[in-house]
Amino acid sequence: MISERLNGSEPMAEARPGARLRWLSVIVLVLVALVLYAMGQGLSEVVRGLEPELTWGIMGVALAVGAGLVKFAHKAWSTILFSILSGVLFSAMMVGRLWDDLWLLLQNIWFWVVITAQAVVASLQGELTEPSGVIFLYLLEFSESVFVMLERLVLWIWYFPRLSSDVVATLMVWGVLLWLSVLWAAWFLWRKQRPFEAVIPAFLLVALARTAADASSSVVLVMLGMTIGLMVLSAQADREADWDRRGVGYSELIRKNTTQAALLLSAVLVVSSAWLTSIDVNELRERWEEFTTRQDRGAESDNDVSSSLGIERTAEQVTLAEQFGTLSRGGLPTDHLIGSGPELSDQVVMVVRVEELDQETGEPLEVDPAAQNYYFRSLTYDRYTSQGWFSNGGRIYVYQGGQEAVETYTSRQRLVRQEVRYEMAVRGAHVVHAIGELAVVDRQYNVSWREGRGLSVFQDLFGATLDSQSYEAYSVIPAFSEEGLRQTFPDYPDWMQTRYLELPPTVPERVVDLAYEVTAQEISAYDKAVAIEQYLRTFPYTLDLPIKPANLDIADYFLFDVQRGYCDYYASTMVVMARAVGIPARLAVGYVGGTYDPENAYYVVTADQAHAWVEIYFPEYGWVTFEPTAGRPAAERENQALPAGEFEERQIVFEEDRSGLSGLQITLRWLAGLFVLGVVAFFVWLRLDIIILRYRPIEKSIALIYQRVLVLGRMLGVERGTAQTPLEFADRLRERIEELREAHPRLEFLEKTPRRVEALVVLANKAAYHAKPPDAFDRAQAVDHWVTVRRHLGIAWAWHRLAALRPKIKIRPSESEFAAKSGLPGGEI
Repeated sequence: MISERLNGSEPMAEARPGARLRWLSVIVLVLVALVLYAMGQGLSEVVRGLEPELTWGIMGVALAVGAGLVKFAHKAWSTILFSILSGVLFSAMMVGRLWDDLWLLLQNIWFWVVITAQAVVASLQGELTEPSGVIFLYLLEFSESVFVMLERLVLWIWYFPRLSSDVVATLMVWGVLLWLSVLWAAWFLWRKQRPFEAVIPAFLLVALARTAADASSSVVLVMLGMTIGLMVLSAQADREADWDRRGVGYSELIRKNTTQAALLLSAVLVVSSAWLTSIDVNELRERWEEFTTRQDRGAESDNDVSSSLGIERTAEQVTLAEQFGTLSRGGLPTDHLIGSGPELSDQVVMVVRVEELDQETGEPLEVDPAAQNYYFRSLTYDRYTSQGWFSNGGRIYVYQGGQEAVETYTSRQRLVRQEVRYEMAVRGAHVVHAIGELAVVDRQYNVSWREGRGLSVFQDLFGATLDSQSYEAYSVIPAFSEEGLRQTFPDYPDWMQTRYLELPPTVPERVVDLAYEVTAQEISAYDKAVAIEQYLRTFPYTLDLPIKPANLDIADYFLFDVQRGYCDYYASTMVVMARAVGIPARLAVGYVGGTYDPENAYYVVTADQAHAWVEIYFPEYGWVTFEPTAGRPAAERENQALPAGEFEERQIVFEEDRSGLSGLQITLRWLAGLFVLGVVAFFVWLRLDIIILRYRPIEKSIALIYQRVLVLGRMLGVERGTAQTPLEFADRLRERIEELREAHPRLEFLEKTPRRVEALVVLANKAAYHAKPPDAFDRAQAVDHWVTVRRHLGIAWAWHRLAALRPKIKIRPSESEFAAKSGLPGGEI
């Protein structure tokens, strides 16, 4: 009865087993979907190259296939075999981007069917025609592409965990795991009716991957909470189904109490686990050690199971050695191209403000910003393996803000000043991007220097990282003319020849022969490099490229097989050909170009401008950029004046950072933000509350409104006694409202509020005691009264509390008032 709700108790609900179980099934289905979504999101954050588009594509198709298996599959062994084979083939299709080849094959199959049917009809009429056999060529080409993918997967499995650089095979493995996890979930959810068991593989997969990556445990904890909820709800659904089957009556309170207790317990466990895992003693130790400058950190990092699986540890929880170790290895540098589709994202990566300085005066040079094509370098690779690029191990040093990493310059170099602000994380770490050789940063930064036999430290920089989202940096770029580079004598240091002329024995001889053939008519190293650059720019640029077979050399595959490609192939091939003819070369990666924003005077760099290019070493100048990629504008090396005079050492002074905020300001901003967020959430809740009341059952809605009127009464100092009827409570509340109106004249709007309160109480009495229950009109009337009463009484309570906080100040009477009270003439005292 509703009267029991008015008194604070709940009655036994009427049994509606069908409706209850349907709602329970919907909740279970939503929880399973959320677990699978969390699996895709959690893996995309830590697995290298596993982009969201690739993840959702595999999971979406797997869900559709799983629904088909639930409906039509019968034998367990055939279902398992089909699941594995279909997962391998579909992953190969997604990772290898073979959809265009498949569509072309299907078109030719249809064309072949039509032609064959026409040939059969013609032969029946006495005319002999030969059907087209072109379809078999397309079938052969498509089969070869699939076979290449399967070959790389088999090699990855055979050499596991030693083969960590094959991103393609690694993504195929993760694609199969995602596929099988979704099929498992669909089978146990819809076929076995066991939602808890359905999400176990997904939970374990994410937990193991993020643990290996030392990533945040938030996703795992959320999945744990949802899994516990599924366990409770599935057990409750089994009990209710059994009770309904046996005709046992039960109250909704059983489900409500059980669910609330279990979810509360899971929430406590999740929150406590999150708090305990947030304490990182190693990070505290590292921060203490970084108080000294140029600390020696070993950069060697062995390949392990995690790296073989493509799992990248997050920047917040890895050591510096692990951070640079991850950056120094791994196949083709711009591996984000894998699985990204024909077009890359246009998401903004960073904005950069650039200022070139004169090498003699240090004054800014006047250049046309819109006409510049800057190369924002992040990393350089020195070791080529025929399958990709690596960086030799080195030493890691920590520099304080303003401490120079490069301290000497030549007369043929000048400084470039740049202000960088990142809009997104780059490869899981904040890698420093700079034009040319990085010299100094205004924040604490970490630099990895390559070492080797006969090579002193601080001569060969691999890359730098820092923890800040923005920084100011100075870098060094060569100032040259083409004639100056052409006249450079090739006097290379021993370490330069050892490191940057090295080629593995796996490079085919025909690649070396072609390099000599292209440069046969040139004499200087510069002219040879230009000849190779121009030759490679004749190859067409495309991202639509079949996956390279695992046993082929990159340069050989590009030059003699596909003869097209994207920046990694152009740059890798030019470095190999330059080294083959005795020119020291290396591969550099980062971003190129950027869209100049004249209003803000900075370059906007987006993700689709990620690039790989070539740098050639010229004595006295340093590393000079070459652009062999046909899809990019040619590198500009004309009209750069030769520097005059010697370069004078000068102190680099950073401008004062006026954007920094004090701790108090940051705290106040946080508090202001939380206050605004709280206000917005409060008003959103008020609106949602009205919507909920309008759609709840009529009796429950009216009873809930009455309970809230009691709460407002207690806030205003009116308690309902145990022996007091609802109408007596309404009368006492009316008296209290009148007292507030008299005490605060501004609360005049409360004049009609008591009548609305009385109307609410009458409706509640009708719902509780009247033989005829209230209808939808009564509920709408109660909600309308409640909206006004809630607003009026809330304002009255807030006004009364604020008035009580105002200090009581006794004001000294004026002289005229004092004279009047004392009986003296006006103005006389």
